[in-house]
Amino acid sequence: MKKLTSCENVYVRIIAVLNKNSALYDTEIFTCQAIITHKNFSSGEFYTDLITVIITTYKREPSMLKRAIESVIAQTFSDWELIIIDDSPEDYEFRDEVRDMIMSFQGRIKYIRHEKNSGVSIARNTGIKLAQGEYIAFLDDDDEWLPEKLALQLEKFTSPEIGLVYCRNYYVDDVTGKIHEVKKVCHEGKVFDKLIRENFIGSPSFVMFRTEYLREVGGFAVENPPIEACEDWELFIRIAKEYEVSCVDEALVKYHDNHGEHGDTILRRIRGQEYIYEKYSQYFNHYVKCKRLSALSALNRKAGNYRRALIYWLKALPLQPFRMWTHIKEFMRGEKF
Repeated sequence: MKKLTSCENVYVRIIAVLNKNSALYDTEIFTCQAIITHKNFSSGEFYTDLITVIITTYKREPSMLKRAIESVIAQTFSDWELIIIDDSPEDYEFRDEVRDMIMSFQGRIKYIRHEKNSGVSIARNTGIKLAQGEYIAFLDDDDEWLPEKLALQLEKFTSPEIGLVYCRNYYVDDVTGKIHEVKKVCHEGKVFDKLIRENFIGSPSFVMFRTEYLREVGGFAVENPPIEACEDWELFIRIAKEYEVSCVDEALVKYHDNHGEHGDTILRRIRGQEYIYEKYSQYFNHYVKCKRLSALSALNRKAGNYRRALIYWLKALPLQPFRMWTHIKEFMRGEKF
């Protein structure tokens, strides 16, 4: 099996395989050394109605990743390719086991191994660069799709104005084993003003994009320090600013929660929400500004950053002064207002 030394060479090799039509269904393994940023996308030809599925994995147990892969293979829509980006560090104890498990599948799977951990945004951008499908769907390595997911979302691309289609989901608590359907309103059309208020779309696992538009807006943002939370929401906002959004009003994804809310998770959420606020505050009215600042206040209080929590709260207070006493009581309880 040939080992390639750069993402550019990987890209050329995959195009060659697809054009020859002789090994379209072979599993390939590549080593990726190049860093793919959100400004470095190729604009090659797409295969009409082919869907590129991208799974990025980081130190995930092989059994969980296998579950995600099997949910792709079980799709009723069969014209897909699967690109798996392994962003685990070289010393991850199960990395070779993950590789061997992936290679055991017979199908349209490309396995890309980053030589060092580069972060989820760069890992997803690697997949975007290598995609040959007209559409791209992301799947987190611990989630799973229902069989109709790709087929029903593809049907919603009824206009070239639509850049993104999302769906509802089931929430699975992996600690208790409980599962419930998440109820939410499907917002469609021009939703930019709604989306900057809150991420009503949810996880990348719920979404399908037009590849051309996804590359046009630059893929996932790559920053220093990296954005490790809300990076998906920020991308959804950029798509919604330029294109329409559609929705399948049906739960098509099982979203697994297996980690809980640890201190580092809260700190990542703070950094992500600060990034959203700094980048899009020019579009916020007073209500949205107050909502975003109060969310940052509550998160900082939860993380024990009481000084920063107070600073954000004081910034939010003048935006809704008529609710001052309510704000004070909610701040003392550590709630958002």
